[in-house]
Amino acid sequence: MIDASPQMPPMLDKPVAEALAECGVRPGTFTITYADDLQGNVIAFTANSGANIENIECIWRATWSEFVEFPDAELQSAYAAVGQAYYETHFKNQHLESARKRLADSGLLESLPRGEDFTSREDLAAALEQHCGFEPRTILRVNDDAITVWPQTEGAPLASADFEKFSCLLSSLTLVADADGSLKIGFVGNEKYREPEGE
Repeated sequence: MIDASPQMPPMLDKPVAEALAECGVRPGTFTITYADDLQGNVIAFTANSGANIENIECIWRATWSEFVEFPDAELQSAYAAVGQAYYETHFKNQHLESARKRLADSGLLESLPRGEDFTSREDLAAALEQHCGFEPRTILRVNDDAITVWPQTEGAPLASADFEKFSCLLSSLTLVADADGSLKIGFVGNEKYREPEGE
């Protein structure tokens, strides 16, 4: 018997505002705006929104496909923890196995840069870019304990060669972040990561 591929929670069959109200969020205490740089919606909650630790999982299920901001750092961390727990339960093992296979098939697994070999995450990020064929310091940005993928493609589909390099980079980051434990991976502009036309 083959297990079905893990899935994200189903998309809402109701407006986000309605779903949030059902979670206990007060109407008019959050905004939903489209951010060009993120190529997605940002849902920003106010301090008196009614969002709290008790209903944060409900809020995550209503908003997981969007970018979400809370004024309270504890709530922001709790929200991220819900998403991380879902990933750990449903996706992590499959993603790690897929990343290892992709790099092994490309002959790039054995030479994968290791975090412990670098004194800074900036140097690690540059080495990962170079490992996958990108110019150092062109695709990844480092901020504290996060490395953010930020390709400069202006929304255009990636060429086949660039898509392969980008796939290598994502696989490399997946394995390095798993080995590190404290390293987080961020993404900007999902629409920029479309596969080459015709694939």
